[in-house]
Amino acid sequence: MIGLNANNISLDEYGINSSTGALTGPTYLSYIGLVTGTINASQVKVSPNGDFVFAALGTAGDLVYQLTTSTGLLTALNPLPPISTTTSDNALAVSPDSTSLYIARSGTNGGLAVYSISSGGALSMMSGSPLAAGSQPVSVVVNGVGTDVYVANHNGGTISEYSVATSTGAVSQLSPATITTVSTPWAMAVDNSSNYLLSISEAGSPDLTMYNYLAGQLSFSTSSPTGTDAVAIATTH
Repeated sequence: MIGLNANNISLDEYGINSSTGALTGPTYLSYIGLVTGTINASQVKVSPNGDFVFAALGTAGDLVYQLTTSTGLLTALNPLPPISTTTSDNALAVSPDSTSLYIARSGTNGGLAVYSISSGGALSMMSGSPLAAGSQPVSVVVNGVGTDVYVANHNGGTISEYSVATSTGAVSQLSPATITTVSTPWAMAVDNSSNYLLSISEAGSPDLTMYNYLAGQLSFSTSSPTGTDAVAIATTH
């Protein structure tokens, strides 16, 4: 298990006992010196194949590590450098086949940034990236079969919808390109059945909204209130 420390200095890595679930560690892995710019640790993701770890650091760009699952060893690879001092990488998602990295990027040249992931972990921006999104993208998710990507736009109160060509990884906007949500969406998750997307809002009423998606397009399903200022969501089976 890998956590991104709010100290803007390190990753925290824990071992998990496969029999009991007990945690060992943490081991602190400093990334100071690997990146430049103002660090705002935002999110960490492990690729579905277990080979790589990515961490979004706001205006400092993104970290890339190779993960040896048998030992837990993290090896730093070339990071994704910052775009500009006014561009922030806020959230990450990795395609189910671990060949594409999606970044919710705000500010200058913001939107949905799409990168191909080589077998060695090198990142290459895909043609047409970044794609337009709404105001202040803060969360990004990909559905379980890798055919659609969604970006939550905090200031715009919208979710942007995209389709993925599974043969090439090319991404294009759906029509409509966005749907309106409750105010200030903050985080999203898709369920393992790949039938529903859930969005949490820190200031909405109600704050939890669930959507169906057919051919990638979201449609309202149900909603429910939660606690005050909800900022994260996860799904199980």
